[in-house]
Amino acid sequence: MKKLCPNSPGLAPGRDCVGTDIEAYAFGEMRIAGRSYQHDLILFPNGTVNGNWRRTEGHRVAPRDIRALLSSGAEVVVFGTGASGCMKIGDEVRRLLTRAGVSVEVLHTSEAVERYNALRRSARRVAGAFHLTC
Repeated sequence: MKKLCPNSPGLAPGRDCVGTDIEAYAFGEMRIAGRSYQHDLILFPNGTVNGNWRRTEGHRVAPRDIRALLSSGAEVVVFGTGASGCMKIGDEVRRLLTRAGVSVEVLHTSEAVERYNALRRSARRVAGAFHLTC
């Protein structure tokens, strides 16, 4: 039985709630709490997973793509840009998060997974936005 997260601003009720580290990442797939995800995803600080994150501009993250992250209470957002770094984080997105007091870290997805897990273990309120393929 899935545990559901409490409602949070900008999040649809009933999303998966995992509240654990990312267990594994391989090109095109991420495993969290025993569940496999095959689409880009966002992990929120409250444990909610948006397992089908779609950006409005393909491989470029625009401000409207991270709206829910701004109201999530994250101290830091780790972006996983894909195995080869194809997803780009625009300067406007970085400025928007920084102005909101949120640190931004941008890494290839394999390194971003390690960083996300390390931040979670250090009790930081961390969010992650991950491109799972290229």
